[in-house]
Amino acid sequence: MKKLYAFFLLGFFPYFTFAQTIELEQYATGFLSPVDITNAGDDRLFVVERSGRIKIIDENAIVISTPFLDIDNLVTQTSGQNEQGLLGLAFHPDYINNGYFFVNYIGNDEDTYIVRYSRDASDSNLADPNSALTILKIDQPTWNHNGGCIKFGPDGYLYVGMGDGGSGNDPWGTWGNGQNTQTMLGKILRIDIDNGSPYSIPSDNPFINDANVLDEIWAIGVRNPWRFSFDKQTGDLWIGDVGQNAWEEIDFQPANSPGGENYGWRCYEGNHLNGNVNTSNCGSSDEYVSPIYEVQHSGFSGPCSITGGFVYRGEDYPDLEGIYIFADYCTGEFFTVASDGSGGWVGQEVADFNYDISTFGEDVDGEIYCARMGQGRIYKVVSGACASLTASANIISEPCEGETNGVVQIAGAGGTPPYTYLPNLDLNNLAADDYNITITDNAGCTSTESFTINSLTLPPVPIISVNDNLLTAPNTYTAYQWLFNGQPIIGATNEVFTAFESGNYSVIVTGGNGCTNTSSVTSVTTNIENIPSLNKVTITPNPFDKDIFIEILVNKTVDLQLEILDINGKLLISKNISIQDKFSGSLNLEHLSVGVYYLNLKSERGTIARKIIKQ
Repeated sequence: MKKLYAFFLLGFFPYFTFAQTIELEQYATGFLSPVDITNAGDDRLFVVERSGRIKIIDENAIVISTPFLDIDNLVTQTSGQNEQGLLGLAFHPDYINNGYFFVNYIGNDEDTYIVRYSRDASDSNLADPNSALTILKIDQPTWNHNGGCIKFGPDGYLYVGMGDGGSGNDPWGTWGNGQNTQTMLGKILRIDIDNGSPYSIPSDNPFINDANVLDEIWAIGVRNPWRFSFDKQTGDLWIGDVGQNAWEEIDFQPANSPGGENYGWRCYEGNHLNGNVNTSNCGSSDEYVSPIYEVQHSGFSGPCSITGGFVYRGEDYPDLEGIYIFADYCTGEFFTVASDGSGGWVGQEVADFNYDISTFGEDVDGEIYCARMGQGRIYKVVSGACASLTASANIISEPCEGETNGVVQIAGAGGTPPYTYLPNLDLNNLAADDYNITITDNAGCTSTESFTINSLTLPPVPIISVNDNLLTAPNTYTAYQWLFNGQPIIGATNEVFTAFESGNYSVIVTGGNGCTNTSSVTSVTTNIENIPSLNKVTITPNPFDKDIFIEILVNKTVDLQLEILDINGKLLISKNISIQDKFSGSLNLEHLSVGVYYLNLKSERGTIARKIIKQ
């Protein structure tokens, strides 16, 4: 058994499963054979085209037409499955100040070049093509297995992934290039580009004191490390190493490793002894570091060429946090690998798009992107679980001008219920405004819904016309409510109202949208007090049930007409009475409906009105 970092090998624990799935959202198009994606510490993405160009996707996901760098004339021409060309890009950790970036390409002489360039002094979207400084040149015996990935590690050093020199089963010499420590092929290199001319060897490189191993070597025994990456949070190194014809593998180096790992090629392919070569010169199995995950080949119709990815450290998809995502170029199958929480690793296939995924990249915020080689498209990698999470806003009612009683219903769907919502709004009492509601599900996925509460227009302020004691509002409203001294008059709900008492009248009107407005107050003085012969009028009980008792005191004989009117002024009862000193009598009103009525006493001199209430 090959040596493990106290990990369990993946693939042998099928009971471990992940809840997440992967989806792809198209982000940008129009690229020619994209093979690398990275950022420069800002909101832009830089896409490497194999032909020798680097293009920029700006912060609005728009591809800038003029390439950032065009070194087509320096790069060997490529087509089809050719593995040469411009292969890698890395920005110096202090790029914002020094403007340095590094490329890895196969030159016209078919050798590997690691070259430093500078950005244009006046335009941050352009590089200076005349600023080239060759850092490293490595001879390549064939056209394939060139590696091509370059990354700056958390330590500030430049790491370079070199394939084994190509052909098949690493046929170069007794050991193969993967195990030959006198060549940089089949290795991960680590160099200091901030010191030396053009570089120096970090003092803690693992083989710096071993005359049998090149000083630049950081790790041994890789076949074709087609994309490695550093965990943005932990600094761990993840290597996607393309297999020969049986096993693809993910190799892992923890951030605290001193380097010097031997990942086994060509002695081992994945975790399996390579039966296609003479392994008599190979060491014992515990001298090699096993992959933490491997994918078995299934011919060209199945997995056959791994594309290494990234550990997700973005904020958009919390369910992917800490999970390594990679794919297979031949099938478009996506896989994830994550800690099992007990010192081991678990992984699984999570999607199958049938895309030729050539590379992955990471933006400044830790979101992950990938490229489709043949179609020239860039996709954002999203969580299937989070992608299904949606929030919807259903506006039930909107407030009238000046009110805050708008009502909206917010509903969540998809994701992993239950949901929480922020901000914590009173959804039944909303003012007119623009709102954003963020829904968070039980897995931490979020989705934001925007909606607008508009205010409804108030109806025009009604103008009351007065004719004696007849009050009239315009007939352009859908509903009316008359007020006497600020209080609603029961049953007074027409546009016309007859006032029988002196006081202040107004009317509330309702428009077609349900909003209301109130007229100004109209003071009405009636002639109801102009009966000087009357000393006292008593009506009991009031409110009444069946009968009312009326007592009238006069200071001289007077003839009166007693009337009962409804709230709208309709005459219901009329009788004449003549009084010398006093009148006492009852009046049966049992037949009347519950409501408000007026009792009028009329003489030649005027009218007195009293409100009576039937209950």
